[in-house]
Amino acid sequence: PGAIIGFGGQLPPSLAQKLDIGNDEISRSISSIKQLYGSVGTTTKGFEMLTVLRTGDASEARSLSDNLGALKQFAPFLVGQLSGSRARLAQSALETLRVTTQGAETQIRFEVPQTDIATLVRGN
Repeated sequence: PGAIIGFGGQLPPSLAQKLDIGNDEISRSISSIKQLYGSVGTTTKGFEMLTVLRTGDASEARSLSDNLGALKQFAPFLVGQLSGSRARLAQSALETLRVTTQGAETQIRFEVPQTDIATLVRGN
């Protein structure tokens, strides 16, 4: 209902083959993604982004979710390298980041408060 933008697409197997991640498990998770879709929308507090990654089956979706969860554990170190409004925006997104699975789909969702977006746009 509050979507501003929607997107979707199919990922060809050749795309994952061209990516050199350096980690076999993460590479397998990425190559399991067949389709993606999502939206950016408004909420009462700001903006929400939803991305859904459709895999071949539920076990692939769980594996992808587990790998994304592990990567989320390292995200604070990356956010720590940012400063000012970019750091606040990244921290807000990280604090609200949720990765869930439903069947063969992995859902990634986060919210960013309107005040953080406004600060970023103003360049403060």
